[in-house]
Amino acid sequence: MHKFIVRIFVFIVLLIFVIGGTSLWWTDANSPVNSMDVSSKTFTITKGENIRTIATRLKNEGLIKNQIGFFFKDKIYWF
Repeated sequence: MHKFIVRIFVFIVLLIFVIGGTSLWWTDANSPVNSMDVSSKTFTITKGENIRTIATRLKNEGLIKNQIGFFFKDKIYWF
């Protein structure tokens, strides 16, 4: 019985770390690149361009921090 309680405790601690780490990553991935920059930029998407290409271009132009976060946010938004 004691080993079972220890295993449950370890599982809960690991789960907290995974959820916490994921939450921190998600918050950072979706935060502004530079919150002090209020300038506007034009970004053109060509017809038929896929989301991965768009994410790569946004990252290369310094408009997003994380391509994977952008990709997931797009998928979650449309889900």
